[in-house]
Amino acid sequence: MQHFWVTKKTVQRKLGSKEDEHIISSDSELDAKIEIFKSINETTSELSRIIDLYQERLCVLSQEECVFGRFLKEAGKRSKTTALSITNTGKSVTYCGQQRMCVRVPLLRLQHEVNIYRNRAITDTQSTISAMERERTEYRAALEWMKSSSSELDPDTGRGVDKFRTAQSHVRGAKQIFDTLSMDSIQKVHYFLFPQYIAIKIIFNWQ
Repeated sequence: MQHFWVTKKTVQRKLGSKEDEHIISSDSELDAKIEIFKSINETTSELSRIIDLYQERLCVLSQEECVFGRFLKEAGKRSKTTALSITNTGKSVTYCGQQRMCVRVPLLRLQHEVNIYRNRAITDTQSTISAMERERTEYRAALEWMKSSSSELDPDTGRGVDKFRTAQSHVRGAKQIFDTLSMDSIQKVHYFLFPQYIAIKIIFNWQ
């Protein structure tokens, strides 16, 4: 019977069916943290993409500067009037191209940290939230099951008592698991809001 209610609730949530406003309001803090996590996930992915693009453009620019610098130095050798200035300009441009590549070292380090952040912290939190969402569906399905059982309950004759108690037991078990995962999700998202020096320690622990 529980599988029926879970399947029904899963479909309802996928279709965005309206749910009890009191149940929704009880999860307001959790839902707010999930929205924050979604924003962090999106911006972190965008940051990783920008770093990759920046490194690519940086390498292209450095190569072009080195090629142009060599061209100027060769041109300086052939010039009889402005050889020194052209050659010096060529050396400067080549030097700029070479120095520009030094920026890649801190960029690669930043990319490494961002990847750890995404692959460990973000992935771990996403896994916890996904497990929590499954249990939230289980819990809300159990509530509907108990509500349906209560409408068929007749205390005078005892009809439906066993069915109601079974549903009630599922509600208690599902709520306990959901509450645990809900708190875990809130705490993990809360870590992302810490000051930078604390966040770095947390990222280090995730490694």
